[in-house]
This record gives sequence, structure tokens and C-alpha cells, in this order.
Amino acid sequence: MVTKQLSGVDSWMVLEDILKKEGIARQHLNSYNEFIERGIQNIIDEMRGIEVESLGNPYKVKFGKIRLGSARVVEIDGSVSTVLPLESRLRTLAYHAPIHLEMIVEESGVIRETQSQHVGDLPVMVRSDLCVTSRMTKEQLTEICTQLRCIWIAHKNGEWIVENEEKLLDAIKAIEQERIELFLMQKNASKEAP
Repeated sequence: MVTKQLSGVDSWMVLEDILKKEGIARQHLNSYNEFIERGIQNIIDEMRGIEVESLGNPYKVKFGKIRLGSARVVEIDGSVSTVLPLESRLRTLAYHAPIHLEMIVEESGVIRETQSQHVGDLPVMVRSDLCVTSRMTKEQLTEICTQLRCIWIAHKNGEWIVENEEKLLDAIKAIEQERIELFLMQKNASKEAP
């Protein structure tokens, strides 16, 4: 396979093409989806596990498969329920999913125990593959927004969920502008006053 270094002009043409085809938000969603599908497991695979020194026999805890749950909320009474991003925002809750890791305890080369442990929570990007709204139709999203008195806007550069007209106007202005601002810095800029 031969790879060719792109010139600065070619790089800008590639970037422009990607933005026209997918928009800004899609690139972020693609990156996040890649991370949850392969990236987290790759990190776990690289770590392999830990060795634990003890007074008795030392043992190893090997890391296995990672499993991400659905976005959820743990209520004050300890009950757990699934949650939509809209509800999380309205209740000022974090919109995250539990991370479960398979752990294999090995002592003197013999597997003693295998169990799945909750090791943390991962923030869920709205409309990512991990988000429940990614599997909803436009009609379902519209119905939910109607129930929660908010407005859902779909656009090629992303999706917004807003709760009042002021935010709606701000979102529409952002959509209409469709621009990215880049700021270039000079490497050897003089520090002298003009």
C-alpha cells in the first residue's frame, strides 16, 4: 500500500469534502461511536490486568470484555431506571451509561473466579449509537418533545433539542451560519509592539 502525503491545499479540499458530506456533528458522532465500539476494549486489552501481591499467594486479575449498559439514572431511593437525554437535561442529571468489566481472578495459573464488575460510568453523546434516541424515528422524537414541551431540530450538521423559543432562535442562527472559524498563529511572531 502506497501512501502519499497530502499538500496543504489537498488537505483543505479533503476537509471541505467531509464537511459537505457529513457535517460537523457527524464527525464527532463517528469518532465517539468508534471509541465505544472498539476504543475502550482496545485500551482494556492493552492493560491486560493487574498483579496483586498478598501475604498468602500472589494472584492476578485479568481484564476481559467490556460491556456498556444503557443510559440510566440511579434515583435517591436506589432504584435504577432508563433515562432519555431530554429528561437528564430537564432534571439536571448526568446522561451516562454504566461500564461493566469482566474480571478473571487467577491464582497460581488456575482461574478461581470470573465476574462482571461495574467500574464506572461513561458520558453518553446524544444521538450516538449508545444513545436510545439513535434508534428512534423522527416521529418518536417529535412525540417525546411534545410531551416534554421542547423542540427537536434536525439538520445535516447535527441535532438540537431545545426547551424554549429563545434557545430555538439561537440554534437556528447557528444552523444558518454553518461555518467553522479557524485561528492560525504565527510560530515566530515578534513580541515587539507595533
